[in-house]
Amino acid sequence: MANLHAAATGLRHAADQIDLYADTPVLTLHNAEVRMRTIVHEALTPMHDAIVQMNARMEQMNARMDQINARMDQIFDGLNDMGLRVGQINQTTTNIDKRLTASNWNLSIRSQNSIVVRDNMTIHPLYSMVTGDIIVGCPTTTAEIDRMTTVRIDAILRQLDIIPTGSLNMKRRQLKQALGVVVHVL
Repeated sequence: MANLHAAATGLRHAADQIDLYADTPVLTLHNAEVRMRTIVHEALTPMHDAIVQMNARMEQMNARMDQINARMDQIFDGLNDMGLRVGQINQTTTNIDKRLTASNWNLSIRSQNSIVVRDNMTIHPLYSMVTGDIIVGCPTTTAEIDRMTTVRIDAILRQLDIIPTGSLNMKRRQLKQALGVVVHVL
């Protein structure tokens, strides 16, 4: 009987302890999990909102960077075009310089060639208006001019920016005049 008495005393003590917590809400494992989720959600919501705002701002910045990159591409394209134009101007200037230099040399050479009066006297070669160099295959005597073919005469006249016209004899006369040789028409 003593064991029943001790058991009854233990149950009374447990009942008294339960009575002490009668007004306290009982948290089950499920309730604890729900409460933890609520706490975590409440803590993460402002962080999530901040991240959404940051992402929106990043998208705005990316759009602005795309605009800046497009403008920079336009600027670089413009600079490339300007570089090409400057290159063309330089090439044109170089060509003009070649032509002026050749023209000046040719003026002096024509003056020297104007004293050629015999077929075997030396003719000084002229400079090409195209390349600025001495014309390759330029005749050295009037006798050589008189033996030249139409193709060769045409090529030399074109180097001097002269359009070949007429018969072979007329082209030979054109070449002699271009070289500064005095042509005597009989």
